Amino acid sequence: MEESESIVKLRVARRLLAFFQLNGMLLVTHPRRVMLEKVLMGLGAFYMGFLILSISTAMYFLKLIFDMRNSLGLFMDVIQLAIPVSTHFFILTQSFTKREFHRKIWEMFDGVEVSLRGNGIATAWNLRNFLVRYATKFILLVGTACGIELAIIVIIYPSNNGWTWHRMLAFTPFLGNRLCLMMLMFYTELYREFLQIIVQELKKAADLAHDEGAIEKPLNQFVVYQKCKCLRRSFNMLWLINKYINKSFGLSIFFNITMNFIILIVDYYWNFKAFFLNSSANPLASILCSFPLIVCLIPFIQSCHSSFRPIPQIKHLISGLHLRGTPKHFGRFFKQFSLQMLQLNSHLDASGFFTITYELLHSLAGAMSIYLVIFIQFELADHFVYNVPM
Repeated sequence: MEESESIVKLRVARRLLAFFQLNGMLLVTHPRRVMLEKVLMGLGAFYMGFLILSISTAMYFLKLIFDMRNSLGLFMDVIQLAIPVSTHFFILTQSFTKREFHRKIWEMFDGVEVSLRGNGIATAWNLRNFLVRYATKFILLVGTACGIELAIIVIIYPSNNGWTWHRMLAFTPFLGNRLCLMMLMFYTELYREFLQIIVQELKKAADLAHDEGAIEKPLNQFVVYQKCKCLRRSFNMLWLINKYINKSFGLSIFFNITMNFIILIVDYYWNFKAFFLNSSANPLASILCSFPLIVCLIPFIQSCHSSFRPIPQIKHLISGLHLRGTPKHFGRFFKQFSLQMLQLNSHLDASGFFTITYELLHSLAGAMSIYLVIFIQFELADHFVYNVPM
């Protein structure tokens, strides 16, 4: 019965993530459905070929697509297209090599839910409600970002210059990189749902443990022990899920956030030129270029940060569980659980390069300011040198 339920949920997972599969990412397939796996891998190869064709076309029509007025402008323009394409190509490659980790992640989420429901916990939790909340956030963020990018193309399309073709070529890789963040957000949001369930149940157990009149009854002691034993098993699985997520998405996160960091610097550089050096006939389109990146990047970092926020609370609740007059193995269990929680360190990182928390936003803002000042100094030097009257 459990195996059939697991297979059904895996089918649901494939349907839920079908949109990501159609974009060549997250190739979760049933082992026996070999033809479907080949089709999905072929689809991913098609997107890779499309990216190679896009960058090849851009380099062939160099003078029509990139700003050739000076070397710094050309360098910035090439970066603005080449880095999103290469990042999307790398993410697609990772989706091929890491697709078994995605299967394990979903199976372990299924195991956590089965374990909690088997002990009368999380009976009120509904996957459908979670999916409605996630779908709402997905449509809002991705729809807003894509709408802004299409608005930029519409604004600059009448001019029919290289910038129009530049933005059109960059639309697909930016969308693919954005979907990678949203795909990871799906896991982090689900991760937070189960951690919050554990926090709620530990609070109930702590309230019962601190009620001296009720906890003296052996039945209540056994209830608290069994509940905490189930929660410990569920938390151990969530800890393993965290490790699988880091292994599966670590490098993709690193390349994706690095890409956003570099492109934001380039966008702000062009904003400076558009407003202070009058280099653009469409300053509104220029200032809008950075918004699609910010719209998805900041909610992604916020989701990753908030997903692991319940863990310190869980550690605090476990350390406060002391059952008086309980059997020795009860006390030994709570002591081991408390020590385990003190030693475990759960977080989402980019293959060890940095951790996805609010501190990352502060670091990105500071680093962007430094590099932007450097590029502006180069631009101002060229501007004043070549515009001095003879």
